[in-house]
Amino acid sequence: MEYIPGETLEDKIKNGVNVEESLRYFEEAVEALDYLHNANGLSKAHRDVKPENIIIDEEGRLRILDLGSVTDKVGKTFGTTLKTFKGTVKYAHTEQITGNASAATDLYSLGLVLYELVCGEIKKSEFGKTHEAVDYDEFRSKIGGERVNAPFVAAYLKHLGIDAKYVSALDHLYERNGTVDFVGTLKSGVNVTEGFIYRKDDGSIGTFPTGGSEVSGDIIAEGLKAELYGVIKNNPWFCTTDPKIVQGALRVGRLTYRELAELAYAGARAMNERGMILSSKSGRPILIGSAQDFMEHATRVCEERDDELVEKPYAGIASKDGFIIYRLVADNRNLLPVF
Repeated sequence: MEYIPGETLEDKIKNGVNVEESLRYFEEAVEALDYLHNANGLSKAHRDVKPENIIIDEEGRLRILDLGSVTDKVGKTFGTTLKTFKGTVKYAHTEQITGNASAATDLYSLGLVLYELVCGEIKKSEFGKTHEAVDYDEFRSKIGGERVNAPFVAAYLKHLGIDAKYVSALDHLYERNGTVDFVGTLKSGVNVTEGFIYRKDDGSIGTFPTGGSEVSGDIIAEGLKAELYGVIKNNPWFCTTDPKIVQGALRVGRLTYRELAELAYAGARAMNERGMILSSKSGRPILIGSAQDFMEHATRVCEERDDELVEKPYAGIASKDGFIIYRLVADNRNLLPVF
């Protein structure tokens, strides 16, 4: 067995690692795992990705150690209890613990490694339980989500050759007298940050309610005096009804801020009305669509509609169960809902 002198990521986490260096290690680890997952055409899983098993050798190269747990029985049950599964509970996804390891569970573990590199070691005291007795839904909710995904996405974009960097929302979104504002500037290129969170007056971390990512984006767009605010959703554009229910639902090219707010109140999942407050006050257009062909096909939200809907005006709004029926009144040429 080859002896590899160097420093593990566990050691580097204890000594402190800057974000740029963390992302470089993450990119190299992704490449190494990609080779393992696809070597010789077989789908393999490492099953024990953690800081102790990743080392930077004396030449600065990243190596993944401890291949004794590697399996090509991906997706098959080979251990269903904490006593028999292969890996480390602290970094294992629930699927792996229940016997379904895969390349995806390895990447989940690597995401936790990246979290520790950027944010510091995950302490048992953060969850109030030992790792052997941890509630895994609670575990994922407290350290997962966007705080892990934002650095992950930035590293992936950089891997694709895009000038991308991770920027913490806690360094730019600050609460002042009950209002959260954007502070500072952003460097050129693609800046990836978390939604939902901000720095409170007392220095602790605050969170926005449901739709918090859109609220964060609205605040950042206002702080940067952006000309346009884009919101990426699963659907390619906003439709006249739910395209999952009604086939051939027509695309809505334009909406006003007021119409979007009414639709959001009625239960439409297009956008949280709290995520458009600052943009609507500043008259900033909002685009809602999917990442594919975003600028071309997204629905544009602005102060007033043009002549697009003169021949086919909206005649009403369909809402989810539990909402009242709308009464429509004329406002110039448009029909607007009134409660």
